[in-house]
Amino acid sequence: MISANRGQLLPPAFHRVCFVIKHIGDYHASRLSRCQQELHLAGHELVAIEASRSSSFYAHRQRRAAAIKAGIRCIKLPEIASKRKRALALWRALKRLEPSHVFTIGYSDDLALISLLFAKVHRLPIFFMSDSKADDQERSTWSEWIKAGLLRLFDGALVAGARHRSYFRSLGMSGPIEIGYDVIDNAFFRARGAKLERRAPFLLRKGILPERYVICVSRLVGRKRVDVALRIYVASGAPQHGVRFMLIGAGPEEAAISETARQLGIGEMICHLRDVPNSIMPIFYRRSEALLLTSEYDQWGLCVNEAMALGIPCIVTSRCGVAGEIVKHGKSGFVVPPGEVEIAAGLLRQLLSDKSLRNAMSLSATNTIDQWDLPRFSAGVARLVEGRSGT
Repeated sequence: MISANRGQLLPPAFHRVCFVIKHIGDYHASRLSRCQQELHLAGHELVAIEASRSSSFYAHRQRRAAAIKAGIRCIKLPEIASKRKRALALWRALKRLEPSHVFTIGYSDDLALISLLFAKVHRLPIFFMSDSKADDQERSTWSEWIKAGLLRLFDGALVAGARHRSYFRSLGMSGPIEIGYDVIDNAFFRARGAKLERRAPFLLRKGILPERYVICVSRLVGRKRVDVALRIYVASGAPQHGVRFMLIGAGPEEAAISETARQLGIGEMICHLRDVPNSIMPIFYRRSEALLLTSEYDQWGLCVNEAMALGIPCIVTSRCGVAGEIVKHGKSGFVVPPGEVEIAAGLLRQLLSDKSLRNAMSLSATNTIDQWDLPRFSAGVARLVEGRSGT
């Protein structure tokens, strides 16, 4: 085999694995960097195609992603408003690269569909990565039928967890489906947490970091139900014991959430930070006593990975993807039905008052999340590329 863009002979088993991603932020950058290392050791190559320089999802500048991307072979498409021209640019980039395998984020946006068409024309294996599951939202029979037909064109997938795999199986996907898409760099989070601990006295003096608090990390949108988290916090009796509520996130529901806090009489107990860079987050997780994720539904919940990497017990709703997967009820945290304020409040009360329970859950959280790290993502990619997957 001859490389079109290097002009050199390549080993017979050589694979050039191409990831097509709209924007490579902190999470994707870490996964791709580790995956690149693993593929390189096996004599293969990873190339990323990035369609946009910025993300509308995160307001803060993702400096860590920029540094990591410098070590990844990354093709950046020109910033083009026209979808037709962007599709043409992606096609040309794929043609120049001559990939052996293609991975996309999702399966239905314009980047995924152009990649799928390219793969079919050139008879290449193509896989999608996703954290969709059946109970994310109401599904129509018609849209699910269309989706099922589209999914059958892919050769396999890398998904977040068991419920996500079951969903795609229910749509008739028969190809291999690996688990391990939604992972973070646990080692980075722990190292940063330890390093940033030296700043804790300063942050405490400035009032940025409370002495005791529970944490909620969330975009302020309706389905995240941060108002429910506030009600759980109040019902647990935490304010009366000097435990504050730290909210990190921004979004259109900010005014409504502030009004809820005012009505509950806890305005002075809220510590709200809007846009915190991912590299600074470990210090806020590290000193919290519990994390609340009270979403009506959540495809996964990466804030839970981050908290658990630092040994923080989590209370999550059953419709979060992490529920039952990395948050094991009564072990690494608690799982409650959405909207169940009193049940969740009682569990939070236990965590705040019982240090031995908190320590036991902290150890379980750390041990559990060790199995959900960057190598899990890389191993899933490798099995799909090498055709070793049996799932």
